[in-house]
Amino acid sequence: MAHALHKSNNIGGIQWKRSNYSKHSTEKWRRCSKKFDSAEEDSEKRKIVFDIADNLAGHATIEERYFYPNVRERATEEDVKEAYDEHLEIKELILQGLNGTERPGFDGIVAALKGTVEHHVEEEENEFFPKVKKLIDEDALEAIGQAMETEFEEIMAEGAPRDNVRVESEKPAAI
Repeated sequence: MAHALHKSNNIGGIQWKRSNYSKHSTEKWRRCSKKFDSAEEDSEKRKIVFDIADNLAGHATIEERYFYPNVRERATEEDVKEAYDEHLEIKELILQGLNGTERPGFDGIVAALKGTVEHHVEEEENEFFPKVKKLIDEDALEAIGQAMETEFEEIMAEGAPRDNVRVESEKPAAI
């Protein structure tokens, strides 16, 4: 999925010169979430959950490979630990959700996933990213953003990153 080149885009409160993957990812998450809420057929819900899982898996992978390791070294240890913990919870819920719409409690699992993701996004955008913006210079953010965007596009192009979700403690996702 290609994204247009922009001179300056806001990604979760941080200015990247070239990437809008995170904003796009958050907007896609919210659209899929609304679609799921209005879906009635199990087959439609399953397709939406696969789409959600793919995007969350790709997003978590690039944050864990590029963003968190780079900002951990810059006095944000507690924020990074919390972000990893939230990713673990999200991955666990993804795996539960992928087990099928026919299982009892499926809608509840997706509701829990939605709440967890919204909480994670809100904390990153309102607390974590503003700290990072103060600690890391624009050129470093640019380099991180470029690496993340490239990796995200490659992961999504390979197809079905949800199939590679692993619940790991503070390790990059195996994709």
